[in-house]
Amino acid sequence: MLDEDGTVLLSEDELLPPRHSFDSNWLNELEAPEGTVKLRSKFYLQRENEAKWLDKVLGWGETIRVKGAHQMGKSSLLARMHQQAKQNSQAALYLDFQRLDKTFLSTLDSLLRYLAARMTKHWRTSRSPDSYWSSSLGAKDKLSDFVLEEVLENADLPILLIFDDVDRVFDYDYRDDFFSLIRAWHNERAIEEQWEKLNLVLAYSTEAFLFIQDLNQSPFNVGISIELGDLSRSKVEEMNRKHNSIARSSGEIDSLINLLGGHPYLLRRAFYTMATRSISVPKFCRVAGDDDGPFAEHLSRYLRQLEAWPDLRHAMQDVIRKHKCTNNEIFYRLRKSGLILGHSPDAVQARCQLYAQFFKTRL
Repeated sequence: MLDEDGTVLLSEDELLPPRHSFDSNWLNELEAPEGTVKLRSKFYLQRENEAKWLDKVLGWGETIRVKGAHQMGKSSLLARMHQQAKQNSQAALYLDFQRLDKTFLSTLDSLLRYLAARMTKHWRTSRSPDSYWSSSLGAKDKLSDFVLEEVLENADLPILLIFDDVDRVFDYDYRDDFFSLIRAWHNERAIEEQWEKLNLVLAYSTEAFLFIQDLNQSPFNVGISIELGDLSRSKVEEMNRKHNSIARSSGEIDSLINLLGGHPYLLRRAFYTMATRSISVPKFCRVAGDDDGPFAEHLSRYLRQLEAWPDLRHAMQDVIRKHKCTNNEIFYRLRKSGLILGHSPDAVQARCQLYAQFFKTRL
């Protein structure tokens, strides 16, 4: 319906009714839900066991594996682990493998030398990697000696080494050698006391067993496992409160969960959109999957990816229509992307109704 000046008028259920206690300054504090959530953000949601995970970072000789699909909050959690160590006066280094130039990933030697160079720059080691790489030892021994002699032996407290998106290495032929090195560091703690000073955090999305031939040399079956899945209902309710209780009732919370599941990014995008556009939950749920709706960019990016890969497109069609995926490798690729849920290709579904409804009509 249009006003006399052509302005679109929303119906009563589409407009958010005024709140007597509404604080207009709250809108100025809103943060766009993109990328890693800032450390001081009021909108960050701690996971139920997060306090325990952060305590582990302060321990001795811990290997922590953080697994989760795209946009499930891995990097935001790692940022808080990094901060936890620094606040305890522990040396910490965060390395995002997505930022690595392909040049450094071309060979095992170039990758390990890059890691040593980053440690030298960050911790200002007394000797440079060059003095270690001049030896006749293999690259794995060179980096191990460097870490032991230049980093661990000079540390009074445990140090924290975080590898984010480490599954990027899965694409390279030397992956078994690289991950066997990480496993060897884990095992060294039982033999050499100095290695107990090293705490390792590995973040990844892909099923490691698909790429690593010898699981006895894998770091993905040792240490502490953290899997980031959907938010619980109580966490969705907490997110709602952080957004000035835009969802007015338990039924409206149900509507959002039915549409978006417990997906952290989708839910935060939903609350942000409703707050900045002053629309209600019923209105939002009706327009969420529109081509020009609040998730237009998010959904169109996925659609382009699926259309570019016919095998993925056909598999997604089967997931939506038959709740099955006939190809194991594609099943894990779709699950890594965050598009589907399921523990096996024979029992799988779209991650949420938003995805199911959108892709059903466009693939």
